[in-house]
Amino acid sequence: MFVVDSVRKLDNDTRYALQRLNKIIDDPRQRRILDKLDADESFDNQLIRGELDISEEELDYTSVRFPQILVLNKVDLVTNKQKLLKLQHELEDLGSFHQVFHVSATTGFGFEALIKYFQENAKPKEWKSHHELVHNKTEAEKIEELVK
Repeated sequence: MFVVDSVRKLDNDTRYALQRLNKIIDDPRQRRILDKLDADESFDNQLIRGELDISEEELDYTSVRFPQILVLNKVDLVTNKQKLLKLQHELEDLGSFHQVFHVSATTGFGFEALIKYFQENAKPKEWKSHHELVHNKTEAEKIEELVK
């Protein structure tokens, strides 16, 4: 999900962030490591034996791009709808978005459709954690890591 302030112009930081977003893929190597963390055996032993390695052929076969959605926030403050549409088109030219949402965090406008999209596209999965894994990250840092 890429959230943009719809009142502001497209700047270089936003362009750079979109370029980085377009490079993100669901890396099967990371998935394999996470799956192996759930095994009974020590993670270090699995790593040493090379059980976490993945071939280039398998990597190409299993790589999947994340669906990307664009959220234009603060649409309640937009006075010129043509500028909003121009911004949206510029962003769509830079990114490959599956869906675009116009929302207002202040008024709640558009959130019903956004939530419905997430509910319809979420894939239920059991949350797992490894008992030996310890960290000192804040809740926000944990969420940021999950989104990466």
